[in-house]
Amino acid sequence: MTYLTTFHHIDEMLSAKGIVLKPFDSHSSFRFKGGATNQYKQVESLSGQAYLIRFNGKLWAPFTRQAEDYHLTRLADKGVNTHVITNNVGADVQVCRAYPLHKTFSEAKPGARKQGLVKIANKMALVHGFGFAEQSFDLSSNILHNVSKIKGNNQMLTLMSQLVLKVVTRLAADSDNQVFSHNDLLPNSVYMHEDDVAIVDWEYAGVNHRTYDLALFSLKAKLTANEENCMLQAYDKDQSHDLSYSMLLAKLTIHFMALMWQAKTWSKAGVQSSP
Repeated sequence: MTYLTTFHHIDEMLSAKGIVLKPFDSHSSFRFKGGATNQYKQVESLSGQAYLIRFNGKLWAPFTRQAEDYHLTRLADKGVNTHVITNNVGADVQVCRAYPLHKTFSEAKPGARKQGLVKIANKMALVHGFGFAEQSFDLSSNILHNVSKIKGNNQMLTLMSQLVLKVVTRLAADSDNQVFSHNDLLPNSVYMHEDDVAIVDWEYAGVNHRTYDLALFSLKAKLTANEENCMLQAYDKDQSHDLSYSMLLAKLTIHFMALMWQAKTWSKAGVQSSP
């Protein structure tokens, strides 16, 4: 379904919360059509506060906007800062407050990275303790679906996928470590200021192995071995989880998923892969 969202509708949503926006183009309105990816528009209130409007794109199955809304509500109940001030599933719009003093982990200065990692680890340990996931991130189904979409599927890719599926099965069988997870924890998804850690973009939240979030963040943030150890020690202070081995399995899975995305891109561009 295609959603058309106007400025006046968003203005009404925010006015209900006591927020009055400045007009941000000559027509005082705009329209965005629903598509495959999210679209964004930054606006400002009369008081000078900045807000980021997200016009929802499509989600991978089985993830839904209804589940995202449920998770955002529960996270707010638990005191987790997600920057979201309103999430309208029917209009396919989300509005977040911009915090000018908050910086992403990507912007952290070298001397502040380890301190930031400890805060992030503590926050994720808290989040992973929540038991209210409405959906699961089925890695096996995701891999099988994406491999099937690659044109000219070759023998090497098939063999690699079979190996990775065995790894994923092993992670999934570790039931004690299946937790509510973010599943897209990137350095640019984490905002920090002093003791506050805000985590945004929860649209793919659901049950997954606890090391998936940690491994993805470590890879995308390009953590050094010492930095990763710092994060893991802060996350698992009493060493109650066997994280080191599971981290290796999760990283292997994430690397293969990145390879699949690249192969799909080549496939769409008509690049031929070797047999």
